[in-house]
Amino acid sequence: MFHWSVVFILLISCLPGLALMSYGIVHTLGRLPIPEGKKKLPPAPILRLLVFVQTGLVVTLLAVVGAYFAPRAGLADPFLLAFAQGEGGFRLWELLRPQLLAGLLVGAPGAAVFLAGYYFVFRPWLDDATVASMEQFRFASGIWVRVLYGGVVEEVLIRWGLLSLLAWLISLLTPGGGVTATGVWLSILVSGIAFAAGHAPSYAAAGCKLTPRFWTAILVLNLWVSLYCGWLFWQHGLAAAIVAHMLVHAAWLPLDLRVARRATA
Repeated sequence: MFHWSVVFILLISCLPGLALMSYGIVHTLGRLPIPEGKKKLPPAPILRLLVFVQTGLVVTLLAVVGAYFAPRAGLADPFLLAFAQGEGGFRLWELLRPQLLAGLLVGAPGAAVFLAGYYFVFRPWLDDATVASMEQFRFASGIWVRVLYGGVVEEVLIRWGLLSLLAWLISLLTPGGGVTATGVWLSILVSGIAFAAGHAPSYAAAGCKLTPRFWTAILVLNLWVSLYCGWLFWQHGLAAAIVAHMLVHAAWLPLDLRVARRATA
């Protein structure tokens, strides 16, 4: 059954991340030189509003898509449903607690593997200019953009909306029209590739060189996060995926700062 209240809850949850992201990305763009022959950007307040509205519309669309297709793909979230139906505090905590625990237990080692891959494999492999641009972009974004936009908004977009839609579409192609584990894993993989590709425009605007090595790095690293966040969403619920995704960004900042201090020492 479709619940507009679920959509409303998700949109309210996304508002802080959307607001911070729209401010951060305009701030970053404003610091970049304007290529010769290109028009000047609109004033910053107007550009922030445009980014906020545009991204907000996409989030709204995929929140609606997820609310419609997640239950049909066997991906309904009992906590969200209970919250939307106005159930009491203790019942909500009973539903939320296992999601939070799963997000922590899976997200902590998942983040450790991600960060080890970035610092020991891909960072030394990428060209210096791309690494510098990536890290400058992350510093400019700030921790709250990374945690609230990356952790909440991206999970609503990719896991709640896109993954649910893909799982339902793939179920139509299976014998009997049922949702299978293979179908869900395929949905996790495809939505993860889309998630990885979605990072490229921001990094390109920040000055990264879109080389084969760059594409390999963002594909492998973001696909890794998508695999375990997608599994958490499938097996436990959206909050579990959000917690796990937040852990990546929360653990990444101290390491970024440590690397930056060593570089300037």
